[in-house]
Amino acid sequence: MRSHGRQLDLVRHGEAALAHAHRIAAETALRNPYETPAACARRAAHHLAEAARLTAGAPCAEKSRAILSASTQAAA
Repeated sequence: MRSHGRQLDLVRHGEAALAHAHRIAAETALRNPYETPAACARRAAHHLAEAARLTAGAPCAEKSRAILSASTQAAA
């Protein structure tokens, strides 16, 4: 099967699982001995921001809801 191994699993790649992975990556980034403390903090902040974005709901989902509500109002 051509798509074998390429499709994402909804459980492992869901928003909650990815947010958890970003939180772990943020903790790991703070312990990285090979980068400067500023770079570590920047990387951790990025991962925490991604976790917050995934927890709050992706902007794509909000845009999709806006499009869907606009199309239902136009149909009515």
